[in-house]
Amino acid sequence: MAVRPIILERIPNAGDVVTISKSGISFSTAFIKGKKLHTMASVGFFIDDNDSYKLLFKLYDEEGLPNTLVLLKSGRGGVSYGRTVKAQELFSKNRVLSSIQKLTTKSSRTFDIKFDKFDGYYFISLRPSFENFVLVGNSSSLPSSANGIYRYLDKSGDVIYIGKGNIKSRLQSTERKTWGINKIEYSILNSEDDSFKWESFYIDEYQNQFGLLPTFNRISGHG
Repeated sequence: MAVRPIILERIPNAGDVVTISKSGISFSTAFIKGKKLHTMASVGFFIDDNDSYKLLFKLYDEEGLPNTLVLLKSGRGGVSYGRTVKAQELFSKNRVLSSIQKLTTKSSRTFDIKFDKFDGYYFISLRPSFENFVLVGNSSSLPSSANGIYRYLDKSGDVIYIGKGNIKSRLQSTERKTWGINKIEYSILNSEDDSFKWESFYIDEYQNQFGLLPTFNRISGHG
């Protein structure tokens, strides 16, 4: 008998975490209360130029500062220690965040908060989520140097392969011209270890969801 767990989404955020949703970004009660940040009024977000998946932030005790968002009390009646910001403009300016907010499960949109003692920022490590895409007819626009993880979709929008490596050269492989690839979605990663980690993650996630591998992962023997 094959069984899979029922995913329960309405569970409390027990640790120091950030949750990204369609409506904004939320900071857990444990984080705000534990770090005594309940008097903070706004938050500013920053991107590490060397790591587009590292989202940094600082909290401030006053509103109206340049490039900050107002912290709102979470929960009905605003009695919770949790805090939320409305972040549509932030999402529109950051492709990674925009992609993450569309993920269906809360667990895939929740990230542990860490603190960089050297620079004085809190930060979360975002999940590469195939935030870039190109149609196969426009694949010449793919950067030749782009390495990372990628997945192929057919004309029906179904995922038919998940892989890693140089995105453009792998696509140009002779055998793949007959796969019926319509769209390539990808994340650029500079680390081979990270590429292997996330390729394995998404292959496992697909298999857990559908009970089998994507079509050409099965046929080609990868994954």
